[in-house]
Amino acid sequence: MRRMVFGFLVVALAGFGGGTASAAGVDAAKVAAVKKAASDFTALAKGSETSGQPPRESDPKVKALLDVVFDTSVLNTSQPLPASELGNVNEWMLQVLTVGTVYYFAGTGYTDFSKVAGLDQAAQEKLQQQINKNVAAFAPEMGRYLDAQLQVMEGLIWCVSADLAAHPDNYKSAQSQHGLGQVRSGLTTTLVGVLTTLPIDGLSDEWRRARLPALSAIEPKAAAFLLPDQRASLHDVAAQVAGQMTDPAVKSGLTDFAQKIGG
Repeated sequence: MRRMVFGFLVVALAGFGGGTASAAGVDAAKVAAVKKAASDFTALAKGSETSGQPPRESDPKVKALLDVVFDTSVLNTSQPLPASELGNVNEWMLQVLTVGTVYYFAGTGYTDFSKVAGLDQAAQEKLQQQINKNVAAFAPEMGRYLDAQLQVMEGLIWCVSADLAAHPDNYKSAQSQHGLGQVRSGLTTTLVGVLTTLPIDGLSDEWRRARLPALSAIEPKAAAFLLPDQRASLHDVAAQVAGQMTDPAVKSGLTDFAQKIGG
C-alpha cells in the first residue's frame, strides 16, 4: 500500500490572523539556530544523493545538528503559540523537511521532491523502492524526523485553530480560506505519509511503537481542524495499516488513532 507520499511544505500562511502579543515560543533566535543547523547538515550531506551515505547521528557533530533541528521541546506548552509566530513555525517546518529529504533521497540521484513529479510509473516505483530501503537503513534518523514533523505540525495547526476561533473574521478572505485549505491538505498528506511508512519492511516493531506517541498527540488537534472527508480518509488509511501490523501495541495504537480521527 506504500505509495509516493512526499513531505508537506507549509505554504500560504500570509493573510491569517495577526494574534496578540505574548512571550515568544518560536522566536527569531530559535528559527535562526534551526536554519543554521539545517544548512550545516546539508553541507555535510552534499553528494549523499549519489553515494547513498548521508550523515548519521552516530557522528557527534551530526547528532548536535539534528538535535537543534528536531528539538521540539519549546512546543510543549499548555497554550497555543500566538498567530504572530506562524511564519517562524512555517520556516521551522521547512528546515525539518530539508533534513528529512536528505535521508529519503540518499542514493537516488535526486535532492528535491519537485524534480520527481514528472517521472513515469516505472521510475517512480524504482525511486519508491530506494526510499523504502532508506527509511529502514536510516531508521534512527527517520524516526526523529517523522516525530519532529508531526510535533511542529501539531504546534502549527493548534496555533491556526486557536486564532481562527478567536478571530473568525480574519479568515473570511479568499486568501485566508485558500491558506486554510492548503494547511488542511498538507496535514492530511503528512499523516498519510507517516502512517504508510510504518509497514515498510526492515522497520522493527520497537521503532513503530516509538512513533505512536506523536501520532496520538496530534490526533485531537487534527480531528478538530480537518474536514469530515479528510478525517474519513485518514481513518481508512490508519485502519488498513493497523490490519497489516502483527505487534499488539502497534495494532492497538493505530486502531485507536483510526477510530478517534474518524470520529
